[in-house]
Order: sequence, then structure tokens, then C-alpha cells
Amino acid sequence: MLRGVCSKLAQPWSSATVKLSKPLELQRGGALSDVTVKYATFGKPDLPTVLLCPSMSNTCFPVDIEEAQQKGWWNGVVGTGDNFGIDLDKYHVIVVSPLGSPHGSLCPLSPSGVDDAVWGPRFPSITPADMADLNGALVQDLGVQQLHAVIGGSMGGMQSMQFAIRFSHMVDRCAAIASTGWTSPATVALRAVQRKAIRMDPAFKEGLYDSQKENWPLDGMALARRFGTICYRSRSEFDARFSWTAPEQETDKFEVESYLDHQAFKFEGVYDPNCYLLLSEAMDRMNLGYGYDSLQQALARFGNGKQVMLLPYNTDVLMPPSESQKLAKVWKQAGASSYCEVLQSTFGHDAFLVQAEASRGLNSRLSAFLSEGVDGAQRVYEQTVRDLDGGL
Repeated sequence: MLRGVCSKLAQPWSSATVKLSKPLELQRGGALSDVTVKYATFGKPDLPTVLLCPSMSNTCFPVDIEEAQQKGWWNGVVGTGDNFGIDLDKYHVIVVSPLGSPHGSLCPLSPSGVDDAVWGPRFPSITPADMADLNGALVQDLGVQQLHAVIGGSMGGMQSMQFAIRFSHMVDRCAAIASTGWTSPATVALRAVQRKAIRMDPAFKEGLYDSQKENWPLDGMALARRFGTICYRSRSEFDARFSWTAPEQETDKFEVESYLDHQAFKFEGVYDPNCYLLLSEAMDRMNLGYGYDSLQQALARFGNGKQVMLLPYNTDVLMPPSESQKLAKVWKQAGASSYCEVLQSTFGHDAFLVQAEASRGLNSRLSAFLSEGVDGAQRVYEQTVRDLDGGL
């Protein structure tokens, strides 16, 4: 185990990779044994514990830990002080690297245990429910009996909602940001194009590509990343951010094309293609109602006395606000106290990861929800409306 005190936040942190005490049963059949899990903790362990679930591209380090050469992905949300959504002076945070991601937990890059090879494309299909079960098993192995809340954005939001339903005895508050309770056909279509781009690359070789990164299906991954970036951001951002002027030379590019090239270049050789495909398909299988007679029956497992906050973004085309709004209504019918607010941003689905956006609504809602539940989030919203009406 690695541990220390974060010099930036003056808060204790630790990180370890452990093996689950039991096999992990998968939602759609089968099981995984000898499951390794990488996790990190932040803040004092005697404080109320928040389980934070990362999205597809994120590690178990939401904040910068220079001592471990880790760059955080939610520095604007997790920190020390009342201006942060998750205040480490008030809460202890556990973050688990998701099942299937290339960031430390069991994934296609892990040894299969059957032969000398890694899992690769043989890794079984998984769902966000399986990721939630991994989180639950790890938390229980750590001896944590009660969580104050479970929180996540995008794929992390899927995990947080599945965790709430599957481990309702352990937690009373659940927040999902830029997420969905049931992946729509339109979203499946967008991800299907990305997966097709990877599989069409001759270097993919049905998932048995060379282990040397320079021989990965880089062209397919780059194209998938370009298309994904378009889905993750918004038309309003692109139209305002990039030049409308056409290049003078035919060999030159529009400014937005150069931006997409830059995003593809940053992704090159960083994310394992089999992991990418596995998690992309897992998110398409997100369905809170799977295995139940109805969605309401499933949500009733996290019903009476429970608190749910859903925060979609108005420009999100990947997981549009309408999906969270409908889910909040059904959750309320199932007995929970549910709150849904459409946050405003030009950054589309990725808005929850844009550090500058944290202070524009996300932090105040998260902080209030953690301390007061949905009543607190509603109070902050009403105060925001009054401030706007008053010209503040």
C-alpha cells in the first residue's frame, strides 16, 4: 500500500491493489475469480465515507497526488473547503478503478489465469451492475459497513445508481451526473460507430493485436476518439470556440479539425483498445430495470427514506436531460426523495469534467446534497433563481 499526505490539500491519502475475498458473479451469467482491484482513499477515515465512481477514462485519483505522480480528473470538485462539492474536511472518499478499465483493476490487460496470456478479447461481457458489485465487494472487504453517499458522473453515475439499488442497506444518498438509467438506442448508435472504427483497423486483428503500443490499431482508436469528442462536447461550444473561416489552402484544415486531431493524438497509445470496446459495450448494457418486472420495481429497492439527485446537462447529446428527468419521476413514484435539475453548460456531456464548470452549479448542488439531501439541493436552486431574478 502507498500512503502519504497530499502536499496540495494537506489531507491523508492511500492507494493499494488488492484481491477480492470472493469470486465476482456477473449480472448476465458467469463469474470472475482472483479479481484484483485498485483503489485509493482521501481524507480522514473517521469522517463519513463517500464512494466516488470514476467514468470510463478516469483513474482512482480524482485529485492531484504529486507524490505518486498522479494527475487528478476532478480537482475542481474534490478538495478542502466549503467551495468544493466534496469537502475533504468533512468526508472520507473511496475511489475504485472500474472493472474492465486499464487503470489497475481486473481488465483485458490482466493475466487470464488459464494460460500465460492476458485476457484480451476473451474477457467476458460486463455491465455497470458488475462494476457496482466490484465496488461493493471491495468496500465490504475493507470493513466499511455504511456509506454516507455514492456519487459518479457518466459511467460513474451508472455505477452509483446500480450500487444504490444493489447495496441499498449500505447507503442512503445517491448522486448521478450526466448519466442515464437505461441507455437509449440513439446512444448505442453513437458508440457503435466508434467500435466499428476500431474493429475495421487492420491492426486490430480481432483483438489479438501486438502488445507493443506502436502496433496497436491506432488509426481506428484515433477515429473513434475524434467521433467521441464530437459526441462528448456540443455544437454550441464548437460554433463559439472555433473559427468559421475556411482555410485558404486546400491542404490546410479548419480549426476544429486540428482540435479533433489533437484529441486523437492525446489518446494515442494511452487507452487499451480491448478495454475501450469492453467498457463501451458495458455502458450500452446499462439498464437499472434488468432482471425486474419493471423499472419502478427495481428503483423501489432504493425507495422509502432514500435520497437521489440527478444532474444532467442541457447540451448533452450522449445522455440527454430527458432521460434523467424521466428517471427522477419514476424514482419518486418508487418512494425515494428524488431531485433532478438540468445544469446549464456549453460543454455537453463532458461538462462535469471541465474544471471551470464546477463552480457554476455542480459544487453547490453536491455540497448541499451531501449535507442536507435533496432539500439542500432544492434550496440552492431556489436561491440561484432568486439571485438571477435580482440581477446578482
